[in-house]
Amino acid sequence: MKTLIIDSNNLCYRALISRGAREIAGQGVVGRQKEITLSVIQGFLIQLRKLSHIYGTNRFIFAWDTKPYHRSKLFPEYKSNRASEGRAKHERRITKWGPPPKLKKPIFDLLQNKVLPKIGFKNIFSKAGYEADDIIASIVKTYSKHTPYGSLVVVSTDKDLYQLLDYCIIYGFKKGEINKEVFAKTYPFPPKVWPYFRALTGDPSDAIPGVHAVGPDRASHFLTRSMKPTGKVYERIASAEGKQLVRRNLKLMALPWGGVGTFPLKKDKLSLPALLDLANRLQFDHLLTPDKIRLWHDFFGDR
Repeated sequence: MKTLIIDSNNLCYRALISRGAREIAGQGVVGRQKEITLSVIQGFLIQLRKLSHIYGTNRFIFAWDTKPYHRSKLFPEYKSNRASEGRAKHERRITKWGPPPKLKKPIFDLLQNKVLPKIGFKNIFSKAGYEADDIIASIVKTYSKHTPYGSLVVVSTDKDLYQLLDYCIIYGFKKGEINKEVFAKTYPFPPKVWPYFRALTGDPSDAIPGVHAVGPDRASHFLTRSMKPTGKVYERIASAEGKQLVRRNLKLMALPWGGVGTFPLKKDKLSLPALLDLANRLQFDHLLTPDKIRLWHDFFGDR
């Protein structure tokens, strides 16, 4: 049976786009944090049920970000533009509903500390200063030693996780399932080289600058030694300034960040009555229709 490892903050934002923002904007109540919170929580649970159906499992591990990040000590500008760039991206996606509401920390706290434990999930992890990516990397590198390849599925749209494809597969929703064979069809180097690739190109979404004028093609040529060593781009990468930039970026990109530790897993104690009680209390009527309850019975079945 497969185990799904959830990039939980990432899934929250997907719930915001796929359900929360859509529903709230349609009711004309954008900005009402209570409605945003409840709708995103409901959307998060619906995504779990859909993922359970896709993979035929109810084994979930949840990894959460905890700010401030250790990476910000190395590079204070790290993710400094994430809010503005992320919001602009969301606005483009849901233009017909208007600008999206902003997710606040209490939403994450409620899911992490109240909702998921009440349902019976036991493997809910966060650690001060670390990102979900770090926790995910620790888990897949630890447990892939004892499980067949493909039995660990990371659920995220974050490309930083591609470096883990030797240990797990990644489900990226619209991008579908990505494994090391799919990766090899696009990139001429193994997944373990991904942090070096990103160190060269940079990551604008995290405000990490790359080497000037080095995009994906040039980075690939450099890493596969097919770039002319006499060219200006090669010289720029090989310069003292270029090497210093790449070394710093590599530390930011590589997973996990040092000191994250390991995360012992426990057996879940999932409870359908607990979910139904939660849905009633929060007035999640969409989860309580007869056909949806049948789907939840499948989710909580003994697999």
